[in-house]
Amino acid sequence: RRQPRIANNSRHSHADTVILVGSEGNSTWGFADTLHQALTAQGFLVHTGAMNEHAANYPSAKRLLLLTSTYGDGAAPASANRFLARLAHFKPPADLSFAVLGFGDRSFSDYCRFADVTAAALSEAGLAQLLPVATVDRQSAQAFARWGQALGAKLGNPLALEHVAAPPRTQSLVLAARTDFGIEVQAPIAVLRFELPEAPQ
Repeated sequence: RRQPRIANNSRHSHADTVILVGSEGNSTWGFADTLHQALTAQGFLVHTGAMNEHAANYPSAKRLLLLTSTYGDGAAPASANRFLARLAHFKPPADLSFAVLGFGDRSFSDYCRFADVTAAALSEAGLAQLLPVATVDRQSAQAFARWGQALGAKLGNPLALEHVAAPPRTQSLVLAARTDFGIEVQAPIAVLRFELPEAPQ
């Protein structure tokens, strides 16, 4: 899927804050956009991009914020599957610090594993940790808001992250046919066939 467009997105070479996103199905981008707009409203110059677009350097950045999900058995999601390789060529400013926020579902054994892998790799690359690794279970807006409060305290700016998930895209369909079975034995089942509506002429 194409990544969403982020409004007020500063160039990575000028940004004092860089948000990098690891997402498989695009839901993490919504949280990143909420964070981006909240920080921008506070006067920060923010660049948001995919973890796979990680630059070799961010000359003006003071903080690197990574929001990432985990795919399958602890692997990187689609927009972050080249991040660790790119990190080998990263030349961070001396005062650059990072925070990692993982997104996942606690019912899976590898809950937010890639977030932990990312944090370990950034520490190994020499970056200081701004906040401990935190996680958001099942897209919890409350957990995200709590992390925002902790981040705001570190930045010296109260940060209210009020995330409202965008509704999923829908597609109108037209009922083309219906076949009913089992009515005579009082166990009705209906088979419905739908088609896309005809495009207007």
